[in-house]
Amino acid sequence: MPIDEEGTIPGELHALRGLMSESEHEIRQRLDAGDRRMRMIEVAMAENTALTRKTAESVVSAMGKLDDAAETLQYIKDGQVFGRVAARIIKWSGAIAGGSAGIWAAIQAWINRGHH
Repeated sequence: MPIDEEGTIPGELHALRGLMSESEHEIRQRLDAGDRRMRMIEVAMAENTALTRKTAESVVSAMGKLDDAAETLQYIKDGQVFGRVAARIIKWSGAIAGGSAGIWAAIQAWINRGHH
């Protein structure tokens, strides 16, 4: 019995092996294509992870700067409040000093009224 004759068991077996070989080749091509896609996804995920970390570091840094700015603004606000309180104290002190000077001048004028 010749092996390559059509219609014989060995001939059918050879044809089946050929089909299996083609299917195996197609499966390997698909697996290779899937491996290439997976490598591309892994690279993209690694890049995304690195960018996410950099973004997170930038956000933390910006938040620190905002905290510093908020603290500086609080100092400025506290300075303004202190300035307002100091201005009120100075105004009251000036009013008290002016009133005291007026009373002192009146007392001195009353004491010295007959000596001049």
